[in-house]
Order: sequence, then structure tokens, then C-alpha cells
Amino acid sequence: MNDPLHPRFTLATSRFGGYYFSVSTVEEIQQAIEKLSLSERGKLAKWFNGWEDDEWDKQMAADFSPGGRYEHVPGRIDDEIKRGPLRDLP
Repeated sequence: MNDPLHPRFTLATSRFGGYYFSVSTVEEIQQAIEKLSLSERGKLAKWFNGWEDDEWDKQMAADFSPGGRYEHVPGRIDDEIKRGPLRDLP
């Protein structure tokens, strides 16, 4: 059931028989989280903190790790900082 006053909100049933609202903005997600019980927030935090890196994150970690194709970049940046040619962006 869609609310015409709030087109981004959709009331739906979950496969567990309960109802939930789908949300589409960070503000809506924050508001929804604030309405959760302490127990529900704990479950959400456990799930969120256990989120695994996606393929892009894994590739970045591999690229900058020892033996990776960009392993030299952090050292070069440190050297440039020590030499002083870097400046703050306006």
C-alpha cells in the first residue's frame, strides 16, 4: 500500500508476516532507526558492523597491500609530505 503523500514510503509485508516501510533517504533511515527498540538496534548494529567488504573494497585492499600494484603510493605520499611540495587545497 503506497501513501500518495509520501511516495518514497511503501508499506509491505515481510516473508515473516510482519509489516515494514521501505525508505530511500539517509534521513528516513535515521528516523526509522530511532524508532527501533534497544534490542532491535543491537541486532542492527551487529549486522551492520559485520558487513563484509564488497569486491571494490577487496580490490583496493589488495592493490595497496605488500606486493600490490599500488603498494608504493603511500610511501611516495609520505616522502612528498616530508619534502614539503604539497599544499592545502583552496
